[in-house]
Amino acid sequence: STGDTVVTGSGVPSFERLWGMEGLPVGTITAIMEDAPRSSSNYAASMLKCFMAEGVHSGHHVLFWDGLL
Repeated sequence: STGDTVVTGSGVPSFERLWGMEGLPVGTITAIMEDAPRSSSNYAASMLKCFMAEGVHSGHHVLFWDGLL
């Protein structure tokens, strides 16, 4: 936790250092735009996998929604 805020790791330490935080506040929504389709590097997908794995490992409820109905 940071002060009175409970945080969870993003699974990507360099992301947390970049934003100067120890993790993401629990109960918040974080949106990350996808890279261009068929991009040679898909950072958004990699970050999603790390973040979801960190949440599961920490015992949080995890929801993935791709925006399609």
